[in-house]
Amino acid sequence: MKEVTIYTFIYPPYTDEGPSGLFIDLISAAYESQNVRVNFEFDTLANSVKKAKAMNGIMLASRRYQTEYAQEIGFEEFYDVNTYIISIQGRPKASKMGAFSGDEVAFAKKNGLIPIKYEKPSDGMKLLYEDKVSSLICTDISCDQIKLTNPDVQFTMEPGYSFPVDLVYFGKDPSTKVKTSIAILQSGIKTLLESGKYLEIQNSYKVSNSVYQIPLEGLTHLKIN
Repeated sequence: MKEVTIYTFIYPPYTDEGPSGLFIDLISAAYESQNVRVNFEFDTLANSVKKAKAMNGIMLASRRYQTEYAQEIGFEEFYDVNTYIISIQGRPKASKMGAFSGDEVAFAKKNGLIPIKYEKPSDGMKLLYEDKVSSLICTDISCDQIKLTNPDVQFTMEPGYSFPVDLVYFGKDPSTKVKTSIAILQSGIKTLLESGKYLEIQNSYKVSNSVYQIPLEGLTHLKIN
């Protein structure tokens, strides 16, 4: 089994002091389904960035992470946005799709689906888990750089996901990377939902909305799994 180290920092409920938390479990489940074992190394935000850059490694972050110093990660210079409809493999296709925002409601209607509105991403996962909707939206983003509110810290990024997980890669040698894809992300979601693990995590924390919302108007790249 191949192994990969991912650098991160503590920000419950997404990561915890040990190898647990929503992001940790989702990424672990996704990579393990591809026969890759993930080792997480925790440090401060600044040190995690430094280590990942020095090792040409991978960092796990959140698109909207705010520390006591109001440090925030923000994406800039978007050049590619793809939207997918994700569903649980093996379940029959149905007509209802979870919709978080007005743009998603319009997107669902445009694609012949019945939108079921929810208040925050964790609610959408519950609807999917309970089979009250057949699908949710996932957005795949590519951008030139990410900046912290501290202008001295910036780094490049490959595709991240609005669901809300971002794996940041450093270094240009593709052999140093374990490529992620929508299929890998979906396998992690499927594993957590069907095992009931996601609901255990959510019930342990007050999960807030950290999804960086992006207008869906004009998006044309659609895959129904």
